[in-house]
Order: sequence, then structure tokens, then C-alpha cells
Amino acid sequence: MRRILILGAATALLVGLGATLEWSTTGPGPVRAPSQANATTPSRPDLTAEPHAAQPRTIVEAVDQTAIPGFGITYEAAIESLIAAAMELNRRADADADQDELAAIDAEARAVLAQLLHEVRSAPERALHDLILHSSLATPAPRPVQVRRLVLLRVVQEGLAWRHERRAEPAIQSSLDTLVAACLDLLPTVATLVTELGDETLVERPYLGVYHESAVLGLFELAKGDAHLGRTASALLVTLWRNMEREGARTAAETASLALLFAEDASPSRRSAALEHLLRSSGGRYLAAALEAVQRSGDRDLVDRFASVAAEVLEPATALSVLRSLAESQRGACLAAHLQLAQRDPGAVREAYELHLADGTAQAFRLGLVRSAGWSRCEDAIALAQEALESDPDPQIRRDALLALASAATAEQLAPSIEAVLSDPRRANDPAWIDAVAGALVNSRGRGSLGLIARHGPRVAADSRLGPAFRDQLLAALEARIPEWGSGEQR
Repeated sequence: MRRILILGAATALLVGLGATLEWSTTGPGPVRAPSQANATTPSRPDLTAEPHAAQPRTIVEAVDQTAIPGFGITYEAAIESLIAAAMELNRRADADADQDELAAIDAEARAVLAQLLHEVRSAPERALHDLILHSSLATPAPRPVQVRRLVLLRVVQEGLAWRHERRAEPAIQSSLDTLVAACLDLLPTVATLVTELGDETLVERPYLGVYHESAVLGLFELAKGDAHLGRTASALLVTLWRNMEREGARTAAETASLALLFAEDASPSRRSAALEHLLRSSGGRYLAAALEAVQRSGDRDLVDRFASVAAEVLEPATALSVLRSLAESQRGACLAAHLQLAQRDPGAVREAYELHLADGTAQAFRLGLVRSAGWSRCEDAIALAQEALESDPDPQIRRDALLALASAATAEQLAPSIEAVLSDPRRANDPAWIDAVAGALVNSRGRGSLGLIARHGPRVAADSRLGPAFRDQLLAALEARIPEWGSGEQR
């Protein structure tokens, strides 16, 4: 039975044990956390309570659906209660508790957080203040501190969501803008906050707006020499522009004009944000200009990022065209982007390879397509690897095709190719091909892989032409899969 979704990633500190409990929220995905912590709790949830028949999907909904008791709740008591709930979930998840028990704790935790947000309107600001106080420079922080910080972060995130849902009221919109501004101000002060308040709280969320434009742009000056802050600032700027377009604060033409202005910016992070925005906006209208700017930059990281965004947001045929241009101009394969496309549309990847194989063009692009086949175990990927191994004129591509085939295909599908290489005197005497065979044997999987490595592994391992790194990997695979080999009986 799949685990119950538990009140939010950041407070579901319990998942450090490998349990997959998550508290449902509108916030970011699950955050792994320690399984143990020492926390005293003035009040604990009623663990015997029956779970609600219909759980609200988010804390924002829980605020509207929860009957608030006549007496109030204090900020301190609510935080301790949430920590206690997370610890109890940890303990019960370890013990493989009944799902109804977990759902009951979930319901109690939802009610506590909902009541806190409803009755203590300053709770997100107080949680943000306490989060800073508990930001330790130690890596990692003590477990009790990690637990408390995750709870505090979730209160900040849910406070943002609560206010965003009610932003039609001017006072609440103002308090939302102020809380977001405080997050931006504090974000660069401690490295962990870049991830927590930036990547996990504001990036790709609807909270940034015109009010925050100068603060976001100011992050780029602080990011000089700080690659992590630079990447987050770039993602925040892209988020800001998209939010302003969606809310009508800026037209698409206006944000595109700003992006074009920053496309040649001296700041790599600001340039990356600008080019990503141009790639995503206006239905590809600015694609050619953005691609040209990326190619002129000569920045390897920028090329890789641009290629990955293209693989994510463009139609496969258009994205493949972008990858070919980048691969040929930069003499690199942009492997991560190729892997994304191989997962999205393996048929389109295979067609692109066959097209360029037929006319013998785009060697670097073909190499990326072949390598991506090893990460997609579908028929198109296997066919691409087999075709490249048999027909590509480039020896490096053929060797990489053997490695891709070993990862994508079963041992039965791989065996004829291994035997063909070892029975060919030219390839069997080429050190590069011997290395490729060793790598393919190590990568082989599924039924028959044991027989395949037992049949060919000893011969390849004994070949004096085999490189040291591949030899070590092959010997380790032999010892792991063939017990007699480890004891020396087959050496």
C-alpha cells in the first residue's frame, strides 16, 4: 500500500528513514530529513483520532475547512506540536504502522498548521525569523536543528500560499509582497537559505511580482563568484518575468525586450536567465536570436543549460534542431539534453540519427543521440544503438553504441554484438574496442547477463590491451557475479 501523503515535504522530516510519507501541500516536493531528533513537546496530537473521511488537498484548503476551536493557539505551541507530529510519524513509519494511524496524525498536523495560519497572522514572519536564528554554519546541522528548521520553513511556505490565495484583499497582497521581499533579502546571507528560500520556496512559484523586480536584479551583484546563488538568481528572474506576464504587469513584448537587453550581459547568470526566457516565450519567436547569442558566448555551462531548456520546452523536432546547431558549433554533445529528449520522444531521436547517418553529417550530434539511447530501454533506443554499431562510419560512435546497447538491451540482445567484436581480428586487437567490450559486459543486465560475463569476462580481463580502469571494473563485476571467481578458482 502506498504511503499516505503527509502535510508537506519540509515538515515530513520522517522521510529520512526511507519512508515515502509526505504532507500534501501546494509547495515544493519532498525534502528528505533525519529520522530521529530530540524535541520536547508541550502538547502532542491525539494519535487515536479517526482520520477525516475527505482530506483537504492543501493547507490553504484546510484553513477554510477546519473548524477553529473557540480558544486560541500560540505560535510556540503550534511549532512544538508540528515537530512532535513529525517525530511520531517517523517512529510509526519505522514500525510499519497501520495507514489509518498515519492518516490520523496527518489530520491532526493539518489542523494545527491551519489553525496557526488562521489565528496567528504573523506566524510566517516569526517562522522566517526563527529559521535564520537556527541557520547553522555546521554541515550538517544537528538533527534536532534540522527538524526544527524544516518545520519553520514549511510554515513560511504555507504562509505564502495562504496569502497568495487571498491576495485580492489589498492588505493581504501587501503582507504577501513584504514576506517575499524578506525572503529575498535573507536568501543570500547563508548558503542553505539559497536552496530553501530560493529554489524550494520562490522559484517557479507565483509569488514574485513587480514589487520585487529590483531585489531580484540586485541578487546578481551579490552572486559574483557564487555559482549556486547565480543559478538561483537566474531562475528567480525567469520566474519573475513569467509571473509579471501572467498577472498583466508586463506584456510579453516588454519582458522579451528586457531579456534581449540582458542577452549579452556581462553577468553569466543574468545572461542565462535572459536566454532561457527568450527560449520559453512568444512561441519561439526569439529562438534564432537566443541560439545565436548562446553560440557566440562560448560558455559551456550556458550552452548546456540552454540545450536542457530547449529539450524540455520545445517540440522534439525543433529541440533536436537546436541540439544539432549547438553540438556542431561547440563540438560537444550536450548529453543531458539528449537524455531528456530520448525520454520524451525516442522515436524522434532515432529518426534524427538515421537522417544524419544517411548523409554522413553532424558527427558530434550523432554521438549525443547514440549515447542517449543507453538511457531509454525502449525498442527505438535499442534499434538506434544496433544500427549505429553496425553502420556508423565513426569508430568512436560505434564503440559508444556498444556501451549504449549494453545499457538499453537485454543480455540476449547484446550477446551477438559482443561476439561479433571479439571474433573480428581488427577490433579484437584494438585497445579501444577491448575497453568498450569490458564496459559493455559490466553494463549488461537481465536474464543471461551472468552467462555472458562468465563466458567472455575472463578472456577480456586477461587481455593485456585492456585499460586499467576498465580492468578494475570488469574484475569487480566478475567477483560480484561469480562467487568462484572471487575465491580464485577460475582465475
